[in-house]
Amino acid sequence: MSVATFNLLPQAAPTFATLAIPALPNLPLTADEKRLVARLFGLPRDQHARMMLTNAYYEGEQRLTNLGIAIPDELETLRTVIGWPALAVDPIAERLSIEGFRRPGSLTADEDLWEIWDGNDMPSQFAMGTVDALAMRSAWVTIGSGDSHGDMPVMRVESPLNMAALWDGRTMAFTAVLQCYRDETLHAVLYVPGQS
Repeated sequence: MSVATFNLLPQAAPTFATLAIPALPNLPLTADEKRLVARLFGLPRDQHARMMLTNAYYEGEQRLTNLGIAIPDELETLRTVIGWPALAVDPIAERLSIEGFRRPGSLTADEDLWEIWDGNDMPSQFAMGTVDALAMRSAWVTIGSGDSHGDMPVMRVESPLNMAALWDGRTMAFTAVLQCYRDETLHAVLYVPGQS
């Protein structure tokens, strides 16, 4: 899987909330890759609003304006915040944990895979990803190579608000993934399989 990292223009939004496709500066990307980035950048705009709404319900930030019951006129402006989704999501997320990994054909846990999982602090990150998956219907884990040859792979749980993907429905494999993140400026990483 090849990875191309590049900066987007500073005025671009940190998530996929805007409908504008960013103008890409001169980058080491081919014309096809630039078209792919533009397509991926525009994909999640429909899903973003739904994910933000379901996350607001989970966080208890979505206000209900009408409870659907008889309310006296003097209480007509009543606003209620109900965190019911968190009451359903949190107990499930707390009970889900990874206890080990087995390779195909093996009956015992693979210690090398567990060392990578534990070395990346994935038990705590997995909890965050589980909440995202239950509250917003998706979560992402990225796996990349270490800084030097022989280093442990780097694993991170990523917010679904910052990821977009194209996938082949027949093979159920991703054909391209775009990850956006911000430090002082907005950055994006394009993952494309089969290219070096």
